[in-house]
Amino acid sequence: LEQQAAASLQPPDDTRVRLLIDTNVYLHVPLETWEQVERLHKDKAKIMIPHVVFEEVDRKRSSPQTELASQARRVMHFFLQQAKAKAGFWELQDRVVDNAYRNKPEVYQSDKRSCDLRMLLFARDVNSVRDGAIVIVTNDQPMKMECDMNPQWGLRCFSAREMLYDSEFSI
Repeated sequence: LEQQAAASLQPPDDTRVRLLIDTNVYLHVPLETWEQVERLHKDKAKIMIPHVVFEEVDRKRSSPQTELASQARRVMHFFLQQAKAKAGFWELQDRVVDNAYRNKPEVYQSDKRSCDLRMLLFARDVNSVRDGAIVIVTNDQPMKMECDMNPQWGLRCFSAREMLYDSEFSI
């Protein structure tokens, strides 16, 4: 699965780092911010949207919390715009690869963390073949702790604030 995950990065000869952005970041960072991220990092990075993020955003569009539901609808619309307009900077995770991670026992047996695990295991496996190819951006403390507590995975994990404002953030 590691080889399949690494081979799913498109195009295969694109050596830019993939920023794997967690759902919570899209829901809580103004969407205009992504234009700044693209301007600053487009030569060294691109954004990869995991299928699990689409699923989570889609579920939140019908949330009883009207502000959250409204933001989720804006994020989904934004994703669709980016997919059409900026295919070179935005990349959607391969669905076949995502399904393989969804079906891993440690993922489907983990009811509350399955979404995080799909992202983490995918990033770990890609980085095992293509060192440093994935950087995770999340405001989810348990996910960040998981990265930090497993240095053998070779994952770099940043908060949205670190990515946007920390001069130490480098790709």
